[in-house]
Amino acid sequence: MTTTEFVEIEDMVMPSVETIQATYKALTTSINNITSESKAVLDTVTLVCDILNTVSGSTDLRTVFGALGVFAVPVPVVMKGIFTASNKYIERRTGISLKSWTSLVNTTKAEFEEYLAQLAKAAERCQESDEILETQEKLDSEQLREAQDLLENTRLKTRLWRQVMARMIETIEWRELVDSMLEAKEPEVDQEQEEVDQEQEVKSESGRLSQFRRRVVQGMEKVRDATSEQRERLLEQRERLLGLVLSRVDRLKKRVDQLDDQVGKLSDWILELEDLLDLEIAQIKATLGEIPSHEVRILGTRIAVTIFIPRLTDQIGEAKRDIDFYQSFLQKLDSAHKEGKVEDRIYENLAAEYQADLDATEAKLSAVRKEANEWKTRRSPALEMGVNWLKEELETTQVRELVGELKEKEAEQRVKTLKREIDRFKKANELLASL
Repeated sequence: MTTTEFVEIEDMVMPSVETIQATYKALTTSINNITSESKAVLDTVTLVCDILNTVSGSTDLRTVFGALGVFAVPVPVVMKGIFTASNKYIERRTGISLKSWTSLVNTTKAEFEEYLAQLAKAAERCQESDEILETQEKLDSEQLREAQDLLENTRLKTRLWRQVMARMIETIEWRELVDSMLEAKEPEVDQEQEEVDQEQEVKSESGRLSQFRRRVVQGMEKVRDATSEQRERLLEQRERLLGLVLSRVDRLKKRVDQLDDQVGKLSDWILELEDLLDLEIAQIKATLGEIPSHEVRILGTRIAVTIFIPRLTDQIGEAKRDIDFYQSFLQKLDSAHKEGKVEDRIYENLAAEYQADLDATEAKLSAVRKEANEWKTRRSPALEMGVNWLKEELETTQVRELVGELKEKEAEQRVKTLKREIDRFKKANELLASL
């Protein structure tokens, strides 16, 4: 490859208004995906918090269950009776006290909400920057530095949040916690009542929920020292309170069963977001002249592999679908016209409209395929150069760790990032080969 060809390749993918804007759009999409999926996870964590706060007595029951009628003192007394044995069982079953569980899950919830708030700020800034770049050809250095600060802060919090996500799966045994809440029961249970309850389990509820029902009823029976009037009101409200408690735990059980898959999907998207943040920050630094020229050349190939080649694939797929639609419209319109279902004037107008859309889409597909073919023939050396650079960086990182320049965790993080980049380059080559 000659020097001239090398320069031409680099010019095609150098950081610019277009590449920065395209990365902003990719960041916005990534953040929206994470935010959408996070809502389901956060709802589950919030429900766990509500129940744990109720169990530990740190929440007013009326804020959780709403109006409970004229309960006054008996409600907290009843709930204490319901959950006293449960608290002991939870600690015995999981090895973690109820107080520690409550603190851990509430902390996770607060961290979750803080990170989503940071993502909202980043998404808003990406949208604003995208709109600004639509109307200007040159990049304002002050705007770039402001954007860089926000993106770097978001990247830092994203890396910290990945650790929280890992803790959610590795440290917090959600199923263990919920199962312990459902399985907890009084130390002494009447054997005859146990047999009756087991028969009822087969006829009505699942085993765990039935055990929990027994625990609730047994707990309520402890309120023997209440006045007869209070006890009567309590019994009248028994079924209502019982239904509220059981419905919340049952809903939690179903959600926790989905939590691992949801967090796994979120983890993948967060890694993608972190890579996009790295890419955008690098482009801003390159534009500000803060990156060496040889790294800028490699950055160009990273932009192509992360943004433009996948976009080519999406554009080709979208154009093909649109072509199929317009061809289908024309065929159906033609058939309806021949059968006399469509008047000549309407037929001619619609046929001209669909044909114009079809021609425009076919022209777009042709242009995109031409660009894809250009990548296959002329630009593929740039991809090969990028892979070689990444492999060299991988080896260099390992040596830096060996001599003590990089700490183990820092080197491990860098190695993982480089391996993801290498996989992304390989996937880009596969995409080009399939076009």
